[in-house]
Amino acid sequence: MWSILVVTSLATAGQGDVALGARASRWRGEASALGVGGHLRISPWERVGVELFWDSFARPEPEVQEVWHAHVIGFHLLIPMVGVQTVVGPTVGACTAVEALTPMGRDAPGVADLRFAPHAGVFVDHHVSDRWTLGGRATAYAYVGNAPHLDGWSAQTSNALHVDPTVQLTASVTRWF
Repeated sequence: MWSILVVTSLATAGQGDVALGARASRWRGEASALGVGGHLRISPWERVGVELFWDSFARPEPEVQEVWHAHVIGFHLLIPMVGVQTVVGPTVGACTAVEALTPMGRDAPGVADLRFAPHAGVFVDHHVSDRWTLGGRATAYAYVGNAPHLDGWSAQTSNALHVDPTVQLTASVTRWF
């Protein structure tokens, strides 16, 4: 069965309900970084699409000789609300991230922690040609986990859980099959 997401995203192409895509993102929260990733989209229901995604972010911090990096996997539920050639709608979902600090140029321990985040935002998809869409997304996350810290030769995570509110802006290109 064709979903509204596929019909509206593909407009006149009107074919395919599985897609693969590449994405570039900007992460802004306690840490700020650029990232790349990919996604798989499926349309299992009439009015809702599912996007499974992964993103990797990295930011060197030369003044403290470490690299901050995060590797995220998760899902979005995409709910197309308006549009034919260009589709706009809300998105909700959840993800998990491995967030790490790795020392640069010295033999010292690194540290990592697993964080969980519910998220919500808005997405836009624009049909550009047969089976291709360009997209954009603004998403707010609430990452919950322990904060990793490096201090010279010591690596540790905080004892208490804390929330890291984060905004992610994402641009994508998607190929429908």
